[in-house]
Amino acid sequence: MSTTAVGKSSSNSIWYESLLDQGLIPDFILRRGIRFLLGDRLREIKTSDLQKNQQRKMSYVKQLKERPIAEHTDKANEQHYEVTTNFMQLCLGARMKYSSCLFPNGNETLDEAEE
Repeated sequence: MSTTAVGKSSSNSIWYESLLDQGLIPDFILRRGIRFLLGDRLREIKTSDLQKNQQRKMSYVKQLKERPIAEHTDKANEQHYEVTTNFMQLCLGARMKYSSCLFPNGNETLDEAEE
């Protein structure tokens, strides 16, 4: 497994991702790692140089535009179909939509919000 970038393997997965998925990393280590990464990020964006901030933002926008709209759709579909139809009927409205709804007054039923 050769690394192509910090923390990334040639297969585009982070080396510790499988350990995270299996719950093998203790909470205190996760919290310390998160604090470390957040500190790095804060130092990166905490600059008074507006030009650097703009360049960084535009670089991020460029990266986003180059990415696909949806990633890992096969895995998402697989997880979606693990849920039974009965469960969906209990949780969703009459239209069986699982996107989003608008509740303008806050007292609408789910079926009303779907319309």
